[in-house]
Amino acid sequence: MDALGDVFLLDLELKNKLPEALKAYEKADSLEPDNPLIQFGLGSVYLHLNQIENAIEKLKLTIRLAEAVKKPDDALLQTVARAYNNLAIIRFEQGKLELAKKNFKRAS
Repeated sequence: MDALGDVFLLDLELKNKLPEALKAYEKADSLEPDNPLIQFGLGSVYLHLNQIENAIEKLKLTIRLAEAVKKPDDALLQTVARAYNNLAIIRFEQGKLELAKKNFKRAS
């Protein structure tokens, strides 16, 4: 996904057009299912839509795909940190404090 596409999808998220953002990310996912940035976007939208299990699945996939990249750039490393942070927040809200703590540590 190119930078312009990222900006477009982020704009949809920020404007609370989550259903449209979800459709756009799902389309992008069908074209590039191994792209960790797309998986993070999907996870974020699912989180905002309170689809927690879907969010967890996509955030974990973000991390797995990113860790497979041999030379990740700064943007990808930041995305991984954000994925861990979002997982930590979810786990904290679920009362899974040890898991939240573990994810917060990985986010930093």
